[in-house]
Amino acid sequence: MEPISSYWLDLCFPDTYTSDKQEILFDLIDEDRRMAPFVSPMVEGKVMSQRGYSTKVFTPAYLKPKAVVDPNKIQLRRAGEQLTGSMSLQQRYDAAVAGIISDHNKMHMRRREWMAAQAIITGGVTVSGEAYETQNLTFGRAAGQTITLSGAALWSASTGTPLADLETWSRLVQVSTGYPIVRFTMGLDAWDAFISNASVQAYIEQRRAVDISGTIAPVNGAEVAQPRLRIGQFEIWTYYDVYTSDAGVSTEFLDSKTVIGTAPSEAIKGVRCFGAIMDSDASFQTLELFPKMWKQPDPSVTYLMTQSAPLMVPRRINGTLSAAVIA
Repeated sequence: MEPISSYWLDLCFPDTYTSDKQEILFDLIDEDRRMAPFVSPMVEGKVMSQRGYSTKVFTPAYLKPKAVVDPNKIQLRRAGEQLTGSMSLQQRYDAAVAGIISDHNKMHMRRREWMAAQAIITGGVTVSGEAYETQNLTFGRAAGQTITLSGAALWSASTGTPLADLETWSRLVQVSTGYPIVRFTMGLDAWDAFISNASVQAYIEQRRAVDISGTIAPVNGAEVAQPRLRIGQFEIWTYYDVYTSDAGVSTEFLDSKTVIGTAPSEAIKGVRCFGAIMDSDASFQTLELFPKMWKQPDPSVTYLMTQSAPLMVPRRINGTLSAAVIA
């Protein structure tokens, strides 16, 4: 079985919050870079306005994968079992139940990873589903931090300046949040253009005596994300992963021509949020995931369902930057 990647979740969403309501409320805090004003010690203190924030309310869609365990099918040999069969019917039934729950958990994790990726890459997420009105939720990333290069500035052009671009983009994020970018995650085409650029080649040649590739610690999800170089304070990673859309189409998480810059996770302040499960069997608890199982007596089948109401929230989205570097 291929592993489940959690690259974006691990990179930007270290915290978890479970709501005791169906809705998720989160505050987007305005940046405050003011200094305390000078005054004479003989005058009254100066009243300063409080830092503002905006509160958003979002009712997440439910994830409710459901499966049936048909007793008639457990008579068949399971994958990996001896050809003549070595398991009892009860063992096959138990294995089928465990396999379904495992599959559901993976489905939930893939959806969380998709929501995290959408939030960081696009600055928002679109949620739609059966009997759920489409919601386009934006987290308010500064317009100047979603960039599209063109003409002579493209990394694929001989006049492109990718090293200078990385420095410029890092400063943009530092002005917004106080934190510089520490990692650039590149799609494969963007990486090819980057590593082929003459200025990058010259930098690597200049640093040939220094190991600039082996000093980056791998993270969970390294099967889809690979550390490539350390250039100054920047870690350079490549990333390629796909998911199967609701329409059954294999789709890239990150466009191969795009570069994503991220400040440290404490700058982005990503939170994995979960609304309360409106199910009496769950006692309306604050849970990340609620599995349930029930039997239908006639015909005799068992149903399994796992419920969750997730939303991945980057509370400081300006700790991220997205740039399309190839036409």
